[in-house]
Amino acid sequence: MARKGALSPKTVFPGTGDTFEDEENGVCWECVRSHTFIEEKERTRYALLKGYAGEAVLWLAVHDYDREWLKTISAIVRAESPASKRYLWVAATETWQET
Repeated sequence: MARKGALSPKTVFPGTGDTFEDEENGVCWECVRSHTFIEEKERTRYALLKGYAGEAVLWLAVHDYDREWLKTISAIVRAESPASKRYLWVAATETWQET
């Protein structure tokens, strides 16, 4: 049996192609671009998310030090090779657990 993974709100960050589902606000966020900027040994990750809420299209830019937007995320789908992985929020452990 394969080991199941977990994602922590303290360390999870969007990668290009990842999807973040916000059921509370009815938005599905897709990471359209993720990048790491390195300058003088300082590393900052940032990402551009495109949100779909019914007919509306929303945009959100996030970075390493911005964790507020994760508070309403109920599911994460990682766009990893060779297959994507789905994680669901588990309040008891305060992590997203692989399904």
